Amino acid sequence: METQLVIAQELKFIEEKELEIIFTLIQKEARMINSLINKIKNS
Repeated sequence: METQLVIAQELKFIEEKELEIIFTLIQKEARMINSLINKIKNS
């Protein structure tokens, strides 16, 4: 997914600032998913 986003940015479909925001959101989502998985494992 990251590769596709970088390509989209290189082709000027999205701005560099938008790309940074998207990556930040992806990281936050990944942390939330990992937290949920850990809570389920520990239940």
